[in-house]
Parts: sequence; C-alpha cells; structure tokens
Amino acid sequence: MSHAEALHTLHPAAGATDAIVDFVSALRFAALSDEVRHYARRHLLDTIGVMIAGAGGEVASRAEAVLAAVRPAGRIPVPGRKRRADLIDAAFLGGTAAHGIELDDGFRQGSVHPGCVVVPAVLALGYDRGITGAALIEAIVAGYEAEIAIGRACHPDLRQRGFHPAATVGVFGAVMAAGKLRGLSAEQLANAIGIAASSAAGLFAFVNGGADIKRLHAGHASREGLQAALLAEQGVEGPPDVLEARDGFLQAFAFGRSDKARAALASEASGLRGNSIVRASVGSLRMCSATSVARSGRCSGRCSGAPQALISPRAPSSAPGSSSRASRRCCS
Repeated sequence: MSHAEALHTLHPAAGATDAIVDFVSALRFAALSDEVRHYARRHLLDTIGVMIAGAGGEVASRAEAVLAAVRPAGRIPVPGRKRRADLIDAAFLGGTAAHGIELDDGFRQGSVHPGCVVVPAVLALGYDRGITGAALIEAIVAGYEAEIAIGRACHPDLRQRGFHPAATVGVFGAVMAAGKLRGLSAEQLANAIGIAASSAAGLFAFVNGGADIKRLHAGHASREGLQAALLAEQGVEGPPDVLEARDGFLQAFAFGRSDKARAALASEASGLRGNSIVRASVGSLRMCSATSVARSGRCSGRCSGAPQALISPRAPSSAPGSSSRASRRCCS
C-alpha cells in the first residue's frame, strides 16, 4: 500500500451500510405512524405537482426529444408528458421535470432533494408492476430515510468538495425506494446500493453557468437508482459496505479520511427511525401552485436560496392546510 493509500483508507463504520439496508428491509407500512403516512402522501402529491409543472420546461422537453430520436415510446406514463416511456426513461424524465422549476422538496441539513429522485422511480416502477398504495408509501419512506441519513452524514463536506448532493446522494434514495418496492432481500438491497454508488455523479459547477445540467442531475439519479435495483434483482453484485469502505462513496465524495466518515455515518445509520420525511420541506404545496408555475414558467417566490419551508411535526389532524411554517423561497 502506498503512503497516499494509507492516509486515505476508510475502515468500515461498524456496518453502517448494512444498518441502512437492514432498516429498509425491515420497514413495514403497518409500523408507520399516522403522521409519517400523512407526510409521505403529502410529499408524493407535492412531487407529482412539480413533475407536471416542470414537464413542459425546455430541458425536460429536450431530454424527451433525445430519447424519442433513438427508441420508440414505451407504456409507462410520465406526469405532464403526452408521450409514454419505458421504465428507465420514465424515471429519468420524471426526475428531470421534478427538479426543473426549483419547487421540489428538500432537507436542508443534508442539502438533498429526496422527492425528485425517489418519487419518479417508484411511480414508474409502481405503474409497471401494479403495486398497492401501501407498498408505494412504504417505499417512499424507505427512500427518504436512506437518502436523508446519508446526506446528513456527508454534509457539508460533499458540497464543499464541489459535488451536488441532490444528485450524488439522490441515487441512494432512489435505489432503496425501488428495491423496497420490488421486495428485494437484504442481500439484494446491499448489492443494489453497491451498484448505485458507482453511478453517483453531479458537480455544483452549474453555479458558474450552464445550469441546464442541474435539472438532469435528478433524472440521472432517479434512473440509475432504479436500474441498480433491477440489476441487483437479476443477481448482479455490488461492492459490500460501499458507503464507508476503503475506496467507497464517503472516501471519494466527502471526506477522504476515516475519522469523520466513520463517526458521521455510524451515527446516522444508528438513528434511523422512519420519520425523517416529517422533517423534510415541501415546495409547491406551500409556495406556489404548480398550475401557476406551469403557465408562467417560473415561481412567484424568490428563488434564491435553499428550502426554508419547515413542516411542523404535528398530528395529521392539524396538518392539511394549517400548521406548516414557510417562507417564499424555493430550492437552490
């Protein structure tokens, strides 16, 4: 081993990747509180709204044009689009649209946007496989929980190294949600997250110009996460302990050293409770109507910062239309 390798080797964080996999594998709809179920439905509807509003945007339309030029239409509907797509393309186009108008949900403490990667993947897969509503909510919660835990563990180091958390971390939300929806075993989920890690990508360089690529980041993460789950289902293997192991995700994207990586990920993995979705912010439901955005092509708020809308963690009886606190800012 070279001196450089010795300095940057990450040792396993007491099975943190396995803890996330075990949590997702064991998660059951019946065990979710009414509050969590309510917010899962809320985030689902919120994301579908921004998918529809963003579907007519230039980037989403051009992405569809590229795909239409190389392969025929499929049978999976994409919210807001007339043309249907195949399973993988539906996740890509849906994710691109959902992140297209800066109104998708977010989690500030990890700078991640779970909805725009998790929801397109599970909607496409759910339509393809004819799943139940309970299974859909179960998968959404699994995806949000995994993505937020990993995002918090990486924050702010991943962003400070020039990566876009919504893209690089987003693939893990998509793969865990898709894997849960397909009923993958714990071993298959571990392989799926290992495969997905090699597809993590996305630079924050769009702040210097050429911001169209930002819209595609979510589509890429949603598509690659879904594809990783399907590959694992077919028996393709991925690296074990891929988040915390030597040459794994945290070494490559966040820390490059073992001490903080081990502590951060182990802490987040041990704290999985299935209720992170309650603390995520919503976008279009509280800031602008998707319909008005679709007509005007922009948000009526000040799209100049990270999500500020914080859902108040109260019982569902007070939630519809009442107790959220929100500013008029959209996601960055």
